[in-house]
Formats: sequence, structure tokens, C-alpha cells
Amino acid sequence: MFIQVHSLRDYAVALPNRGQDGLAKRAPYGGVERQRISSQSIKAAMRDADDLVRTGADGKLVPDQLADLARQLGLETSVRSALIGDRLIHPDLVKAGLPEEEATAWTDALMGLWRKEGAPAADDTPLVVGRQECRALVEAALAMREAELKPNVPKEIRPLFEKATALRKAPEKVQKAITALRAVKAHAGIDGAMFGRMATGVGVYNVDSAVHVAHALTVHPIQSVSDFFSVQDQLKDLDGDDRGGSHINTSELTSGLFYGYLVIDLRQLRENFAELAEAQRAQLSAWVVRAFARAEPAAKRGSTAPYAGLRECVVEIGRRQPRTLMGAFEVPVEAVGGRSLSDIARERLRAGFEEMDGLCGPPGWRSWLRDHIGGPVPAIERLAIVAGDQLCADK
Repeated sequence: MFIQVHSLRDYAVALPNRGQDGLAKRAPYGGVERQRISSQSIKAAMRDADDLVRTGADGKLVPDQLADLARQLGLETSVRSALIGDRLIHPDLVKAGLPEEEATAWTDALMGLWRKEGAPAADDTPLVVGRQECRALVEAALAMREAELKPNVPKEIRPLFEKATALRKAPEKVQKAITALRAVKAHAGIDGAMFGRMATGVGVYNVDSAVHVAHALTVHPIQSVSDFFSVQDQLKDLDGDDRGGSHINTSELTSGLFYGYLVIDLRQLRENFAELAEAQRAQLSAWVVRAFARAEPAAKRGSTAPYAGLRECVVEIGRRQPRTLMGAFEVPVEAVGGRSLSDIARERLRAGFEEMDGLCGPPGWRSWLRDHIGGPVPAIERLAIVAGDQLCADK
């Protein structure tokens, strides 16, 4: 079963996501160049947003960040960093009583498990590791040390993580420590279990993503301007040749109405969060709907205030294969006859649903954001609530 979320949101004179060249990200579609917001920046905004709130049971606003959801579900977050060993594992080994040099050796041995055998160290490669996994790795190192294994001899360490037969021959405490590390995929942290991770070595398992996020595209050709700006220097002489300026430059600014698309694979969600009850997984799914509709990429926030207007959001739940509705905008949308882009785009979206329902079959359930306006909570919160309720009813 799948949850699909479709959104329309607009930005005016902003640059929510740019490439290495400093220009708006782009992608061709329908024979025209569109502006693009990468799925990576959307997921990062959802994970890292520190300003998300929702309406609590008492009608007051309460925090609704990913860390808040993790606490409610009894989970922990992940850490995305190339410094996992130095900043998290090594200090804990020292706290456990290992001398500095030995703690360094065991840290290097554990971090070597993230690489293919014989591959050189890569200090700039971010890893996605759950905080619970970090603690479990420390416990594994302590157990292997107690068993008098040598951290600088890979053939003593690596097979325990790589081969079940080698682990079965290890001392019982080592077996328990490594088995505990790999017992639950949610040890990867709530965000690692939601968005997945690729592990190139044998230290931890790969985690398939339960939340699939598409790159957002404008429903029309890219609309951009080159913005000239100067930086004032208050200590320069305004009567002199420099006119008080210390820096001049140009940057690209854009305006656009974006179609966004997200899918929650409920089978994978159950596998990644097997220890959660169905109501808790529904709570997690409702958070994804809210965060997808509200979280914002942070690019040029101070100079453009890129807080999008949410023009529409549609949630579907069903067993049929997911399908994007970007095809509704293959022919670019134009504002005509005094009607706005968003009005016409909403009509296109409805027509796209009708077409896809006829071609591929309708979902089991569908609800539109604007159907929930006027209740005791904002429409996006109500939409997320009823989606969670429907999910529990369909289990």
C-alpha cells in the first residue's frame, strides 16, 4: 500500500535551490526548460526544519519538528556526518576506560567497516548512522576487546560483521553485541529509516527508503531575472569615487509555481519501523504529509524570504502502483483570461487525476486540502489527521 502526496506551491522573486554555478537548478520537460528544486534539498528541509509547529490537543501551538516526532514515538534521530568516528564513537570509548591510543585504534577499526575491504580511508564521506547504532558499535568494540581481538588486524574483526559462520564461532558476548547492533533497522534513526541509506561496507546494513521524494518542477517554463546588487560600505566616502560601495555583483532570482510529489511505501515503512504499532506508523505518515507541505529549503532566506504559498495539496492512499501527475503539466501552464496560474494548475491537476484513474485505476482514498478549510485546525493539519485515520482503517 502507498500514500501519495501531490502539492502545488509558489515562490515569488526567490531562489530556493541553486546549483554549483549559483544559478537556479533546471530540468527540461515537455520541450521547455523548467526550474527545479532537488529532492535532496526537500528532504533536508523536512529533516532539519526547526520552525515547524502544529496545533496541540488544547488548541495551542506545539513543536512539530522531526526530533519532536522521534521523542513521541520513542525513537532517536540519525547523524549525517563524516566525523562519526572522531566525534561520537571515540569519545565514548574513552569514557568507557580505553586509553587514548587504544580508543583511536578501535575507532579506526570500526570506521573501516564502512569501506569495502582494502579501500583507502575517505575522510570527507558523510555517513548516516543512528545514535543508538553508535552506542551499539561502542558496545561491540568493548566486547571484541574483552575477547582479546586486535583492532589493527582486519581479518579478526571484519568477518564477524561479514559472515554469519564467523560470528557463530565468536565468544557469546561478541555475538550478542553484534546481533544487537543489527537487530532493528530503526537503529539507523528515524530519518535514516524514513529516507534510507546506502552502506558501502559491512559495519551496518543498507536501509531502503520508505519515503520517496521527487524533484519539484515548475508547471511552466523557468521565469528568471538577473538581479544587480551592491553592498554599502558605511565607512567609505560617499562623495568620493567609490560612492560608498564595497562590492557589486549579480545573482539569478526566479518566480514559479511548482508541482511536488512524494510517496510513502507503507510496506517498507512497516519493515523499517517494525517495533511501532499501526497507530504510531500512521502518526509518522501524518508528520510526513505536514512536513512536505510546510518545510522550506533555506537558500537565500535572508534576502528573499522564500516561504512558499501552498496552493493545493492532495493525499491518496491505495494499493495501486504510485504515479506522478507531472504529466498534467507537460503542456506548460499559462495565465490566460484573467485567471491565475494556480487556478489553472488546480484544474489541470483534477483533470490529471481523472485521466490517470481511467488509465490505471483510482486509489482507494483521496482527499483535497481545500476540502478541510474552516475547521478548528488549519486545513493541512486536518488533511494529515484524516489521512492517518484512513490509514489505520485500511490496515
